[in-house]
Amino acid sequence: MSAAQKWIAWTVGVIVLLVATIAGLIAAGRSRATPWPERLSHVRLEPSRPILRESDVTPDNAFFYLRQLTQPDDEMRKAWSEDEWARFSACGWDGGEFPALQASVEAFSNALALVDQAVSLPDCQMATIDDFMTPMPYVSSILRMSRLSIVMAERSAAKGRWDEAEKIYRRGLIASDYISRGGPLIGHLVNYAGISTLCGSLRRVVLESDPPAHFLEDMIVFLDGLDRNAEPFAEAIRYEYLGFQSVLPMVFSDFGSLVSLTDGETVSRPPIHFLKWPIIFLTGSSLDRMQRDSAAVYSHLVDIASTTHEDGRSIDGNLPGFGREPGLLVRIGEFTDNGLGRVLVQLLAPALGQARSRWFLSRVDLRATRVILAVKLWKMKHGRWPESLEQLVPDFLPVVPDDPFTRAPEPLKYVREEDHFIVYSVGADGMDEGGRHQWDQERPSIMKADACFGSEEFEIRCRRWMTQAKQEQD
Repeated sequence: MSAAQKWIAWTVGVIVLLVATIAGLIAAGRSRATPWPERLSHVRLEPSRPILRESDVTPDNAFFYLRQLTQPDDEMRKAWSEDEWARFSACGWDGGEFPALQASVEAFSNALALVDQAVSLPDCQMATIDDFMTPMPYVSSILRMSRLSIVMAERSAAKGRWDEAEKIYRRGLIASDYISRGGPLIGHLVNYAGISTLCGSLRRVVLESDPPAHFLEDMIVFLDGLDRNAEPFAEAIRYEYLGFQSVLPMVFSDFGSLVSLTDGETVSRPPIHFLKWPIIFLTGSSLDRMQRDSAAVYSHLVDIASTTHEDGRSIDGNLPGFGREPGLLVRIGEFTDNGLGRVLVQLLAPALGQARSRWFLSRVDLRATRVILAVKLWKMKHGRWPESLEQLVPDFLPVVPDDPFTRAPEPLKYVREEDHFIVYSVGADGMDEGGRHQWDQERPSIMKADACFGSEEFEIRCRRWMTQAKQEQD
Protein backbone atom coordinates (compact mmCIF):
# COMPACT_ATOMS: atom_id res chain seq x y z
CA MET A 1 0.00 0.00 0.00
CA SER A 2 1.43 3.30 -1.05
CA ALA A 3 1.85 6.28 1.27
CA ALA A 4 -1.00 8.08 -0.45
CA GLN A 5 -3.30 5.09 0.01
CA LYS A 6 -2.32 4.82 3.65
CA TRP A 7 -3.08 8.53 4.15
CA ILE A 8 -6.47 8.13 2.48
CA ALA A 9 -7.29 5.05 4.54
CA TRP A 10 -6.21 6.83 7.73
CA THR A 11 -8.29 9.90 6.84
CA VAL A 12 -11.34 7.76 6.06
CA GLY A 13 -10.90 5.90 9.33
CA VAL A 14 -10.71 9.13 11.30
CA ILE A 15 -13.82 10.45 9.56
CA VAL A 16 -15.71 7.20 10.20
CA LEU A 17 -14.62 7.25 13.85
CA LEU A 18 -15.61 10.91 14.21
CA VAL A 19 -19.02 10.32 12.58
CA ALA A 20 -19.57 7.24 14.78
CA THR A 21 -18.61 9.23 17.89
CA ILE A 22 -20.94 12.08 16.96
CA ALA A 23 -23.74 9.62 16.16
CA GLY A 24 -23.16 7.85 19.49
CA LEU A 25 -23.24 11.14 21.41
CA ILE A 26 -26.42 12.19 19.62
CA ALA A 27 -28.09 8.83 20.31
CA ALA A 28 -26.99 8.83 23.95
CA GLY A 29 -28.00 12.47 24.36
CA ARG A 30 -31.43 12.00 22.84
CA SER A 31 -32.08 9.12 25.22
CA ARG A 32 -31.40 11.42 28.18
CA ALA A 33 -32.91 14.65 26.91
CA THR A 34 -36.06 15.95 28.53
CA PRO A 35 -38.80 14.62 26.24
CA TRP A 36 -41.19 16.87 24.42
CA PRO A 37 -44.62 16.72 26.03
CA GLU A 38 -47.49 14.79 24.50
CA ARG A 39 -50.29 16.87 23.06
CA LEU A 40 -53.30 17.13 25.38
CA SER A 41 -56.17 15.76 23.35
CA HIS A 42 -58.85 17.57 25.36
CA VAL A 43 -57.40 21.03 24.64
CA ARG A 44 -58.68 23.12 21.74
CA LEU A 45 -55.97 25.15 19.97
CA GLU A 46 -58.28 27.04 17.62
CA PRO A 47 -59.51 30.41 18.95
CA SER A 48 -63.20 31.08 19.43
CA ARG A 49 -63.22 34.28 17.41
CA PRO A 50 -62.50 34.36 13.69
CA ILE A 51 -59.33 35.83 12.28
CA LEU A 52 -59.93 39.49 11.41
CA ARG A 53 -57.48 40.88 8.87
CA GLU A 54 -57.08 44.33 7.37
CA SER A 55 -59.24 43.34 4.41
CA ASP A 56 -62.09 42.52 6.84
CA VAL A 57 -62.14 45.99 8.40
CA THR A 58 -65.50 47.73 7.90
CA PRO A 59 -67.27 50.69 9.56
CA ASP A 60 -69.26 48.30 11.76
CA ASN A 61 -66.30 46.90 13.70
CA ALA A 62 -64.23 48.65 16.34
CA PHE A 63 -60.90 48.36 14.54
CA PHE A 64 -62.18 50.64 11.78
CA TYR A 65 -62.25 53.43 14.37
CA LEU A 66 -59.47 52.46 16.74
CA ARG A 67 -56.81 52.10 14.04
CA GLN A 68 -57.35 55.78 13.24
CA LEU A 69 -56.08 56.74 16.69
CA THR A 70 -52.59 56.75 15.18
CA GLN A 71 -53.39 59.80 13.06
CA PRO A 72 -53.16 62.60 15.68
CA ASP A 73 -50.14 61.13 17.46
CA ASP A 74 -47.61 63.71 16.25
CA GLU A 75 -49.75 66.66 17.28
CA MET A 76 -50.56 65.18 20.65
CA ARG A 77 -46.94 64.20 21.27
CA LYS A 78 -45.83 67.81 20.81
CA ALA A 79 -48.22 68.97 23.52
CA TRP A 80 -47.48 66.13 25.93
CA SER A 81 -45.41 66.89 29.03
CA GLU A 82 -43.78 64.07 30.97
CA ASP A 83 -43.18 66.41 33.92
CA GLU A 84 -46.86 67.28 34.15
CA TRP A 85 -47.82 63.65 33.71
CA ALA A 86 -45.50 62.58 36.53
CA ARG A 87 -47.11 65.14 38.86
CA PHE A 88 -50.62 64.24 37.75
CA SER A 89 -50.13 60.47 38.05
CA ALA A 90 -48.72 60.95 41.56
CA CYS A 91 -51.14 63.53 42.96
CA GLY A 92 -54.16 63.71 40.65
CA TRP A 93 -56.08 66.75 39.52
CA ASP A 94 -55.50 68.60 42.78
CA GLY A 95 -51.75 68.49 42.25
CA GLY A 96 -51.68 71.78 40.32
CA GLU A 97 -52.35 73.20 36.86
CA PHE A 98 -51.77 71.02 33.81
CA PRO A 99 -51.80 73.20 30.67
CA ALA A 100 -49.76 70.76 28.55
CA LEU A 101 -51.98 67.81 29.42
CA GLN A 102 -55.04 69.93 28.67
CA ALA A 103 -53.54 70.78 25.29
CA SER A 104 -52.94 67.07 24.67
CA VAL A 105 -56.60 66.38 25.40
CA GLU A 106 -57.59 68.98 22.81
CA ALA A 107 -55.17 67.56 20.26
CA PHE A 108 -56.62 64.10 20.82
CA SER A 109 -60.27 65.18 20.75
CA ASN A 110 -60.99 63.91 17.23
CA ALA A 111 -59.49 60.54 18.08
CA LEU A 112 -61.55 60.35 21.26
CA ALA A 113 -64.67 60.89 19.15
CA LEU A 114 -63.61 57.83 17.16
CA VAL A 115 -63.26 55.89 20.42
CA ASP A 116 -66.82 56.88 21.32
CA GLN A 117 -68.02 55.37 18.04
CA ALA A 118 -65.94 52.23 18.56
CA VAL A 119 -67.20 51.51 22.08
CA SER A 120 -70.80 52.01 21.00
CA LEU A 121 -70.48 48.86 18.87
CA PRO A 122 -71.33 45.67 20.80
CA ASP A 123 -68.80 42.87 21.32
CA CYS A 124 -66.22 44.02 18.78
CA GLN A 125 -62.73 42.69 18.23
CA MET A 126 -59.47 44.21 17.11
CA ALA A 127 -57.74 43.09 13.93
CA THR A 128 -55.94 39.83 14.60
CA ILE A 129 -52.33 39.40 13.63
CA ASP A 130 -51.55 35.81 12.76
CA ASP A 131 -47.97 36.66 11.82
CA PHE A 132 -45.39 37.69 14.41
CA MET A 133 -43.83 40.12 11.96
CA THR A 134 -46.98 42.25 11.57
CA PRO A 135 -46.85 45.56 13.51
CA MET A 136 -49.65 46.91 15.70
CA PRO A 137 -49.36 50.69 15.33
CA TYR A 138 -52.44 51.42 17.45
CA VAL A 139 -50.98 50.01 20.70
CA SER A 140 -49.25 53.21 21.85
CA SER A 141 -52.32 55.23 20.92
CA ILE A 142 -54.57 53.10 23.14
CA LEU A 143 -52.16 53.64 26.03
CA ARG A 144 -52.18 57.41 25.41
CA MET A 145 -55.95 57.31 25.28
CA SER A 146 -55.99 55.68 28.74
CA ARG A 147 -53.74 58.38 30.16
CA LEU A 148 -55.74 61.21 28.65
CA SER A 149 -59.00 59.63 29.78
CA ILE A 150 -58.01 59.86 33.43
CA VAL A 151 -56.99 63.51 32.95
CA MET A 152 -60.45 64.22 31.53
CA ALA A 153 -62.31 62.06 34.07
CA GLU A 154 -60.58 63.58 37.10
CA ARG A 155 -61.15 67.07 35.72
CA SER A 156 -64.86 66.31 35.32
CA ALA A 157 -65.07 64.83 38.83
CA ALA A 158 -63.33 67.87 40.32
CA LYS A 159 -66.02 70.05 38.74
CA GLY A 160 -68.80 67.81 40.07
CA ARG A 161 -69.74 66.49 36.63
CA TRP A 162 -70.02 62.86 37.73
CA ASP A 163 -72.12 61.62 34.81
CA GLU A 164 -69.46 62.90 32.45
CA ALA A 165 -66.69 61.29 34.52
CA GLU A 166 -68.54 57.98 34.48
CA LYS A 167 -68.87 58.10 30.70
CA ILE A 168 -65.14 58.75 30.29
CA TYR A 169 -64.13 55.89 32.59
CA ARG A 170 -66.48 53.52 30.79
CA ARG A 171 -65.18 54.59 27.37
CA GLY A 172 -61.55 54.08 28.35
CA LEU A 173 -62.13 50.67 29.92
CA ILE A 174 -64.26 49.39 27.02
CA ALA A 175 -61.69 50.53 24.44
CA SER A 176 -58.93 48.81 26.42
CA ASP A 177 -61.07 45.68 26.57
CA TYR A 178 -61.69 45.69 22.81
CA ILE A 179 -58.00 45.66 21.99
CA SER A 180 -57.62 42.29 23.73
CA ARG A 181 -60.52 40.67 21.90
CA GLY A 182 -59.70 38.39 19.03
CA GLY A 183 -55.97 39.02 19.14
CA PRO A 184 -52.63 37.83 20.51
CA LEU A 185 -50.75 38.57 23.69
CA ILE A 186 -49.72 42.16 22.94
CA GLY A 187 -53.36 43.28 22.84
CA HIS A 188 -54.03 41.67 26.21
CA LEU A 189 -51.00 43.37 27.77
CA VAL A 190 -52.24 46.74 26.51
CA ASN A 191 -55.65 45.97 28.02
CA TYR A 192 -54.04 45.19 31.39
CA ALA A 193 -52.12 48.48 31.31
CA GLY A 194 -55.33 50.35 30.53
CA ILE A 195 -57.18 48.62 33.36
CA SER A 196 -54.41 49.49 35.83
CA THR A 197 -54.32 53.15 34.75
CA LEU A 198 -58.07 53.73 34.70
CA CYS A 199 -58.92 51.73 37.83
CA GLY A 200 -56.16 53.50 39.76
CA SER A 201 -57.61 56.86 38.79
CA LEU A 202 -61.13 55.72 39.67
CA ARG A 203 -60.00 54.63 43.14
CA ARG A 204 -58.24 57.94 43.72
CA VAL A 205 -61.28 60.00 42.68
CA VAL A 206 -63.58 57.95 44.89
CA LEU A 207 -61.31 57.99 47.95
CA GLU A 208 -60.35 61.67 47.77
CA SER A 209 -63.77 63.19 47.01
CA ASP A 210 -67.47 62.66 47.67
CA PRO A 211 -69.07 61.07 44.60
CA PRO A 212 -72.84 60.56 44.50
CA ALA A 213 -74.13 57.12 45.42
CA HIS A 214 -75.47 56.44 41.91
CA PHE A 215 -71.97 56.94 40.44
CA LEU A 216 -70.54 54.30 42.80
CA GLU A 217 -73.42 51.89 42.25
CA ASP A 218 -73.25 52.19 38.45
CA MET A 219 -69.47 51.70 38.34
CA ILE A 220 -69.63 48.66 40.66
CA VAL A 221 -72.04 46.95 38.27
CA PHE A 222 -70.02 48.02 35.23
CA LEU A 223 -66.70 46.72 36.61
CA ASP A 224 -68.32 43.43 37.54
CA GLY A 225 -69.58 42.98 33.97
CA LEU A 226 -66.20 43.92 32.52
CA ASP A 227 -64.50 41.32 34.72
CA ARG A 228 -66.98 38.56 33.93
CA ASN A 229 -67.01 39.15 30.17
CA ALA A 230 -63.28 39.64 29.64
CA GLU A 231 -61.58 37.69 26.86
CA PRO A 232 -60.03 34.62 28.56
CA PHE A 233 -56.25 34.59 28.75
CA ALA A 234 -56.28 31.19 27.02
CA GLU A 235 -57.53 32.94 23.87
CA ALA A 236 -54.36 35.04 23.77
CA ILE A 237 -52.29 31.85 23.91
CA ARG A 238 -54.34 30.35 21.08
CA TYR A 239 -53.63 33.37 18.89
CA GLU A 240 -49.96 33.20 19.87
CA TYR A 241 -50.02 29.58 18.69
CA LEU A 242 -51.44 30.65 15.32
CA GLY A 243 -48.68 33.24 15.05
CA PHE A 244 -46.02 30.71 15.98
CA GLN A 245 -47.28 28.27 13.36
CA SER A 246 -47.33 31.00 10.72
CA VAL A 247 -43.71 31.97 11.35
CA LEU A 248 -42.35 28.40 11.19
CA PRO A 249 -42.33 28.13 7.37
CA MET A 250 -40.23 31.30 7.29
CA VAL A 251 -37.67 29.62 9.55
CA PHE A 252 -37.03 27.03 6.88
CA SER A 253 -37.53 29.18 3.77
CA ASP A 254 -35.59 32.23 5.02
CA PHE A 255 -33.10 30.85 7.51
CA GLY A 256 -31.01 34.01 7.39
CA SER A 257 -33.77 35.91 9.17
CA LEU A 258 -32.94 33.98 12.35
CA VAL A 259 -29.51 35.62 12.53
CA SER A 260 -30.26 38.99 10.91
CA LEU A 261 -28.70 42.12 12.36
CA THR A 262 -30.25 45.57 12.39
CA ASP A 263 -29.10 49.08 13.22
CA GLY A 264 -32.69 50.34 13.41
CA GLU A 265 -32.89 51.31 9.75
CA THR A 266 -31.31 48.57 7.69
CA VAL A 267 -31.20 44.81 8.11
CA SER A 268 -28.17 42.74 7.20
CA ARG A 269 -28.39 38.99 6.85
CA PRO A 270 -25.18 36.93 6.89
CA PRO A 271 -24.79 34.59 3.93
CA ILE A 272 -25.35 31.39 5.92
CA HIS A 273 -27.86 29.68 3.66
CA PHE A 274 -25.24 27.10 2.75
CA LEU A 275 -25.24 26.08 6.43
CA LYS A 276 -29.02 25.90 6.71
CA TRP A 277 -29.58 22.24 5.99
CA PRO A 278 -26.57 20.90 7.98
CA ILE A 279 -27.75 22.93 10.99
CA ILE A 280 -31.34 21.75 10.60
CA PHE A 281 -30.13 18.16 10.23
CA LEU A 282 -27.85 18.30 13.29
CA THR A 283 -30.56 19.87 15.44
CA GLY A 284 -33.05 17.18 14.47
CA SER A 285 -35.55 19.78 13.31
CA SER A 286 -37.96 19.81 10.41
CA LEU A 287 -41.03 21.85 9.60
CA ASP A 288 -43.37 18.92 10.30
CA ARG A 289 -41.58 18.08 13.56
CA MET A 290 -41.64 21.68 14.80
CA GLN A 291 -45.31 22.11 13.95
CA ARG A 292 -46.17 18.87 15.73
CA ASP A 293 -44.05 19.64 18.82
CA SER A 294 -45.25 23.22 19.09
CA ALA A 295 -48.87 22.02 18.96
CA ALA A 296 -48.09 19.69 21.88
CA VAL A 297 -46.41 22.44 23.91
CA TYR A 298 -49.14 24.98 23.24
CA SER A 299 -51.80 22.48 24.29
CA HIS A 300 -50.17 22.50 27.75
CA LEU A 301 -49.90 26.29 27.74
CA VAL A 302 -53.57 26.70 26.83
CA ASP A 303 -54.51 24.20 29.54
CA ILE A 304 -52.60 26.20 32.16
CA ALA A 305 -53.95 29.50 30.84
CA SER A 306 -57.52 28.21 31.10
CA THR A 307 -57.44 28.22 34.91
CA THR A 308 -59.20 31.02 36.76
CA HIS A 309 -56.89 30.64 39.79
CA GLU A 310 -53.14 30.33 40.21
CA ASP A 311 -52.86 26.55 40.55
CA GLY A 312 -49.11 26.24 41.08
CA ARG A 313 -48.27 25.01 37.60
CA SER A 314 -45.41 26.90 36.00
CA ILE A 315 -45.50 27.68 32.31
CA ASP A 316 -41.74 27.12 32.17
CA GLY A 317 -42.08 23.80 34.00
CA ASN A 318 -44.28 22.39 31.26
CA LEU A 319 -41.82 23.14 28.47
CA PRO A 320 -39.09 20.81 27.24
CA GLY A 321 -35.63 21.56 28.56
CA PHE A 322 -36.83 23.05 31.84
CA GLY A 323 -36.80 21.59 35.32
CA ARG A 324 -33.78 19.30 34.93
CA GLU A 325 -30.08 19.80 35.68
CA PRO A 326 -28.49 19.72 32.22
CA GLY A 327 -25.35 17.59 31.96
CA LEU A 328 -23.32 17.35 28.77
CA LEU A 329 -25.32 14.48 27.29
CA VAL A 330 -28.60 16.19 28.16
CA ARG A 331 -27.43 19.35 26.41
CA ILE A 332 -26.38 17.37 23.35
CA GLY A 333 -29.71 15.58 23.32
CA GLU A 334 -31.72 18.77 23.59
CA PHE A 335 -29.66 20.38 20.84
CA THR A 336 -30.28 17.43 18.53
CA ASP A 337 -33.88 16.59 19.47
CA ASN A 338 -35.63 19.40 17.57
CA GLY A 339 -33.17 21.92 18.94
CA LEU A 340 -34.50 24.83 16.89
CA GLY A 341 -37.98 24.15 18.21
CA ARG A 342 -36.69 24.15 21.79
CA VAL A 343 -34.93 27.47 21.29
CA LEU A 344 -38.00 29.16 19.81
CA VAL A 345 -40.38 27.81 22.44
CA GLN A 346 -38.05 28.61 25.35
CA LEU A 347 -37.65 32.19 24.14
CA LEU A 348 -41.41 32.62 24.53
CA ALA A 349 -41.77 30.96 27.93
CA PRO A 350 -40.74 33.84 30.25
CA ALA A 351 -43.00 36.32 28.44
CA LEU A 352 -45.98 33.97 28.65
CA GLY A 353 -45.39 33.35 32.35
CA GLN A 354 -45.19 37.06 33.14
CA ALA A 355 -48.26 37.76 31.01
CA ARG A 356 -50.23 35.14 32.92
CA SER A 357 -49.38 36.88 36.21
CA ARG A 358 -50.44 40.21 34.72
CA TRP A 359 -53.72 38.68 33.59
CA PHE A 360 -54.45 37.72 37.20
CA LEU A 361 -53.31 41.16 38.37
CA SER A 362 -55.75 42.83 35.98
CA ARG A 363 -58.55 40.76 37.53
CA VAL A 364 -57.37 41.89 40.97
CA ASP A 365 -57.36 45.52 39.80
CA LEU A 366 -60.99 45.30 38.66
CA ARG A 367 -62.18 43.37 41.72
CA ALA A 368 -60.32 45.43 44.32
CA THR A 369 -61.62 48.63 42.72
CA ARG A 370 -65.18 47.30 42.96
CA VAL A 371 -64.60 46.48 46.62
CA ILE A 372 -63.21 49.95 47.35
CA LEU A 373 -66.21 51.58 45.69
CA ALA A 374 -68.47 49.43 47.86
CA VAL A 375 -66.44 50.32 50.97
CA LYS A 376 -66.92 53.99 50.11
CA LEU A 377 -70.67 53.44 49.78
CA TRP A 378 -70.69 51.79 53.20
CA LYS A 379 -68.91 54.75 54.76
CA MET A 380 -71.32 57.20 53.14
CA LYS A 381 -74.19 55.31 54.78
CA HIS A 382 -72.65 54.44 58.16
CA GLY A 383 -70.04 57.19 58.66
CA ARG A 384 -67.13 54.80 59.13
CA TRP A 385 -65.16 52.13 57.27
CA PRO A 386 -66.58 48.58 57.60
CA GLU A 387 -64.89 46.14 59.96
CA SER A 388 -64.89 43.37 57.35
CA LEU A 389 -65.82 42.86 53.72
CA GLU A 390 -68.59 40.48 54.72
CA GLN A 391 -70.51 43.52 55.97
CA LEU A 392 -70.80 44.69 52.34
CA VAL A 393 -72.81 41.58 51.38
CA PRO A 394 -75.52 41.65 50.08
CA ASP A 395 -76.45 45.36 50.15
CA PHE A 396 -73.32 46.67 48.40
CA LEU A 397 -71.82 43.56 46.80
CA PRO A 398 -73.51 40.21 45.97
CA VAL A 399 -70.36 38.40 47.17
CA VAL A 400 -66.81 39.37 48.07
CA PRO A 401 -64.80 38.85 44.84
CA ASP A 402 -62.31 35.99 44.60
CA ASP A 403 -58.55 36.44 44.71
CA PRO A 404 -57.26 34.74 41.51
CA PHE A 405 -53.74 34.32 42.97
CA THR A 406 -54.88 31.78 45.60
CA ARG A 407 -54.65 28.07 44.84
CA ALA A 408 -58.32 27.54 45.78
CA PRO A 409 -61.08 30.14 45.58
CA GLU A 410 -60.68 32.59 48.45
CA PRO A 411 -62.06 36.13 48.76
CA LEU A 412 -59.89 39.23 48.58
CA LYS A 413 -58.59 40.20 52.00
CA TYR A 414 -59.21 43.32 54.05
CA VAL A 415 -57.34 44.98 56.90
CA ARG A 416 -58.77 47.86 58.94
CA GLU A 417 -56.14 50.10 60.55
CA GLU A 418 -57.73 52.87 62.67
CA ASP A 419 -58.93 55.40 60.07
CA HIS A 420 -57.44 53.54 57.11
CA PHE A 421 -58.01 50.24 55.33
CA ILE A 422 -56.29 47.94 52.86
CA VAL A 423 -57.84 45.58 50.31
CA TYR A 424 -55.30 43.09 49.02
CA SER A 425 -54.51 39.93 47.08
CA VAL A 426 -51.77 37.51 48.06
CA GLY A 427 -50.02 38.28 44.76
CA ALA A 428 -48.13 36.10 42.31
CA ASP A 429 -45.99 34.37 44.94
CA GLY A 430 -49.13 33.09 46.66
CA MET A 431 -47.82 34.17 50.07
CA ASP A 432 -50.18 36.06 52.37
CA GLU A 433 -48.01 38.76 53.95
CA GLY A 434 -50.86 40.53 55.69
CA GLY A 435 -51.11 43.35 53.18
CA ARG A 436 -47.44 44.37 53.11
CA HIS A 437 -47.50 47.17 50.59
CA GLN A 438 -45.03 49.19 48.55
CA TRP A 439 -47.05 52.28 47.71
CA ASP A 440 -43.93 54.43 47.80
CA GLN A 441 -42.76 52.68 44.62
CA GLU A 442 -43.88 53.46 41.08
CA ARG A 443 -45.28 49.97 40.62
CA PRO A 444 -44.81 47.25 43.27
CA SER A 445 -43.39 43.91 42.21
CA ILE A 446 -46.20 41.51 41.42
CA MET A 447 -43.87 38.58 42.07
CA LYS A 448 -42.65 39.36 45.60
CA ALA A 449 -45.38 41.19 47.47
CA ASP A 450 -49.10 41.29 48.11
CA ALA A 451 -51.07 43.33 45.58
CA CYS A 452 -52.48 46.09 47.80
CA PHE A 453 -55.02 48.87 47.39
CA GLY A 454 -56.30 51.17 50.07
CA SER A 455 -57.26 54.50 51.54
CA GLU A 456 -53.67 55.76 51.95
CA GLU A 457 -52.49 54.52 48.57
CA PHE A 458 -52.46 57.85 46.74
CA GLU A 459 -51.63 60.05 49.71
CA ILE A 460 -48.35 58.18 50.22
CA ARG A 461 -47.45 58.24 46.52
CA CYS A 462 -48.16 61.97 46.24
CA ARG A 463 -46.10 62.70 49.34
CA ARG A 464 -43.20 60.69 47.90
CA TRP A 465 -43.38 62.55 44.57
CA MET A 466 -43.46 65.99 46.25
CA THR A 467 -40.46 65.10 48.43
CA GLN A 468 -38.52 63.90 45.42
CA ALA A 469 -39.46 66.98 43.38
CA LYS A 470 -38.34 69.28 46.19
CA GLN A 471 -35.01 67.47 46.46
CA GLU A 472 -34.45 67.86 42.72
CA GLN A 473 -35.19 71.60 42.91
CA ASP A 474 -32.79 72.08 45.83
